[in-house]
Amino acid sequence: MTHALNIKSDQIRVRSLTFSLDDNLDRAGQTFLKNLYFPNPSELTPIISKGDR
Repeated sequence: MTHALNIKSDQIRVRSLTFSLDDNLDRAGQTFLKNLYFPNPSELTPIISKGDR
């Protein structure tokens, strides 16, 4: 995916998070988990709600 997915429809939110396979897998996995549990707000895309589509 070229852009992160962040969609909310009613009470359901769907977001995507990528996992790099180009670098050290242990380091990439740790980065993935860190971003999963503690996302950087400046990197989050706005939520697209059902009414916006």
